Amino acid sequence: MAATKIFIVEDDQFLGNLIKKSLEKIDNADVTHFLTPEDCLNNLHMNPDIVSIDYLLPGMDGIELLEKIKNYNDNIQCIMVSGQEKLDVVIETYRKGA
Repeated sequence: MAATKIFIVEDDQFLGNLIKKSLEKIDNADVTHFLTPEDCLNNLHMNPDIVSIDYLLPGMDGIELLEKIKNYNDNIQCIMVSGQEKLDVVIETYRKGA
């Protein structure tokens, strides 16, 4: 069985490592942590199954990254991670495919 390839895009090194360690406990999970959206985009050729995206990132927000990922391959499942409390942001990320 092929490994489930998971990307984490989180600019907070500690939080990113915490999420990575948690997900690595899943059988057959191949987890890669990126600190910037650009690093994630430059590695989409690795064809992740799932991308966990922090909403607040340097250079572009999580919604812009989500759109770029979905434009590359709409079959990549995306999860938006944020302490965001604004309902309109939640609705927008849902509509964009998160």
